[in-house]
Amino acid sequence: MHRKIFGSYDIRGMLGEDINSDFAYKLGAAFGAYLCPDQSGTFVVGHDARESSPGLAAAIAQGLVERGHHVRSIGLASTPLVYWWGGKTGGDGSLVVTASHLPLEYNGFKLCRKGAAPISAGTGLLDIQALMNASLPVTDLAAGSVTHEKPLEEYAACLSGFLKAPAPLRIAVDAGNGAAGPEIAPVFRQHPQIEVIEIGCVPDIRLAQRPSNPLEHGALDHLAEVVLARDCAFGMAFDGDADRAVVVDNEGKMVPGDFLIPLIARQILADRQGASVLYDLRASRVVAEKIKDYGGKPVRTRVGHSFIKAAMREHAAVFGGELSGHYYYADLYCADSALRTLMEIVNLVSAESMSLSELLVPMRKYATSGEINLSIEDVAAMLESLRQSFSDGSCDHLDGLSIDYPDWWFNARGSQTEPLLRICIGAARPALLDEKRELVLSLVRRS
Repeated sequence: MHRKIFGSYDIRGMLGEDINSDFAYKLGAAFGAYLCPDQSGTFVVGHDARESSPGLAAAIAQGLVERGHHVRSIGLASTPLVYWWGGKTGGDGSLVVTASHLPLEYNGFKLCRKGAAPISAGTGLLDIQALMNASLPVTDLAAGSVTHEKPLEEYAACLSGFLKAPAPLRIAVDAGNGAAGPEIAPVFRQHPQIEVIEIGCVPDIRLAQRPSNPLEHGALDHLAEVVLARDCAFGMAFDGDADRAVVVDNEGKMVPGDFLIPLIARQILADRQGASVLYDLRASRVVAEKIKDYGGKPVRTRVGHSFIKAAMREHAAVFGGELSGHYYYADLYCADSALRTLMEIVNLVSAESMSLSELLVPMRKYATSGEINLSIEDVAAMLESLRQSFSDGSCDHLDGLSIDYPDWWFNARGSQTEPLLRICIGAARPALLDEKRELVLSLVRRS
């Protein structure tokens, strides 16, 4: 069993080589043994639209059932739907078979305990790996059962309740032929004032229409064309399992993920003044400033869904967001949900006299680089070299290395899955950003 597939947040690997039915069966057995070692438990299991996913979900269920546990199988479902049903039904855990935005030759698994709390490397994933590598003790529990459930309509009714759009609006939504496609129409059924132009909303085992990762080059091109041709207020693209949302504005331009955090927070904070709102440390400095302006308490966090969900609970935060397009909601078990994010952007734009591009103007106070990825073998040594080079700046190690100066800043952190250094730089002015980006990158390249 290759340790490489057990990541910081989930399990992902190559089909056949790393991930197969035998692996899934053992994972199901170990998952049940970890959460319910001495008694029968109840687990929600769902899967994404990949051709390999239904078979892997069936093997997971078999591993759980043969160890005495009961499975609530919901079939094809987005990751947020699996999280929501697992939290709502109060079972012992939930699991979704998905490789998220990765190519079709991959698959994987995301695991949660009760209440949709994620299981990560630091909170049990490596213990489950150890159980898979060991011989589980014989259980005297009778075999469990599988029930097949269809929570889509109940889920759609829940999300539809968040729609408050007072004015008519036309939007475009690209589900990327992923798992969330069938969830979109039921959500908007009770809101005819919202015209939804659906793109890629029929699940396709080949995920052929565009890359499953909406941030890949060219992935947003068709969505942007539709937004412009049909005069849409905005467009939104989901990744393969719909826990991530990427937006293009009314001009067909991609919206930086961190710019949406304050705008969504403003709406949620309207009746929750003083509540905490989380943002990841790669975000522009304007994010914390605007959260304060809107009556919230900004809380800076590490990158990654397991860390942010834990911080949401720790700080009783009402909302959180990441540069990468993950947005988290306390009233959805602190889970990230692209479809809920769609509700919030619809509410925002529908209630304003300005377009989305106009609403974004105050968010462009600072110049930012976006995330720059560089191939680095010894990330730890590079971070130390950068720390020494910028020793006169304010420094912290919340996630990698963050250096702050009055008029510019940067964060550098290692990838959790690859020998990459990820760098985000921000500055008070575009010219200063260019200068400091060249400075930081030249130091990295010389080392």
